[in-house]
Formats: sequence, C-alpha cells, structure tokens
Amino acid sequence: MKSLRNAIVLALLAVLALTGLGSPAGADQQPYGKAEYKKTVFFDMYYQGEVKPRRIFTTANSGPYFKKLRWKNWGDNRTVGRGRFISDCASCGEKENKAARITMRKLIPCPKLKVNTYKFITLKVFDRERPNRVVKWPGDCPPRGEGSLIR
Repeated sequence: MKSLRNAIVLALLAVLALTGLGSPAGADQQPYGKAEYKKTVFFDMYYQGEVKPRRIFTTANSGPYFKKLRWKNWGDNRTVGRGRFISDCASCGEKENKAARITMRKLIPCPKLKVNTYKFITLKVFDRERPNRVVKWPGDCPPRGEGSLIR
C-alpha cells in the first residue's frame, strides 16, 4: 500500500513539473512582476507608449490631466509618480490645480512592441473637500495592430 501511495505522489509531482504548476510562476513564464523587456512604458488612451510620462490626460487631450509628474522606481514592479492634477478646460466645471499621486503596479510584457507596461493604475487627487478622490484605471498592452512608442 505504501509503495502505491509513493508511486501516485511521484506521478503527481512529475505532472506538476511538466505543466509548470509546481513552481510559483511556471517553468517557462516570467515571475510575478518581473520585467521581461528592458523598456517599460505607459500606454495612454490612444495606445501611445511613453517612458516616465510627464503628463497624463484622463480623457481626450483637452480634458483634465496630470502634469509635472516625477517618478520613483520606474520599471520596477511598483512605481509612484507625483505631480499636479489640472482641470482647466472650458467644459470641465470649476478649475482645479491640486497635488496628485499616480501609482502603477504589476509589470506585464507586451511582446508585439517588446516592452513592459503596468497592469494596475491608481490615480489620486489630494482634495480636502473630497478626500477619497481615487480612480482605478486598468493598464494593458495595445490590441493587435495598434500602439506605438513616442519615447
């Protein structure tokens, strides 16, 4: 009975090793958050990729935006950008110029462009009147046939 149990355990271990399920990220996959390519970019709503963007628009290039962004740990599994949130367009309502923070995390590879990008993006505006101004924004690689790098 003991030898049958040992044979089953060995067979299961062999299956796990062959399928990559026995290791945390699989035998041929990148570990969680590990950069596959040297360059890491942020893709805007038009899938234009940029390294360490100084400005990020939240809508079309005439709506509210983040500017003067300075990044720490760009290209790591987690990066934080600090700058200003600006809302000064004619149709945006009350004009704003407030401190802001953008956090991006979990690097994912974009094989078509041979770059990494961030999967999870959180935008925070520091506002005493509305202390919970946080928006989660999904990051992703461009769909097939779209996307380019601008820097």
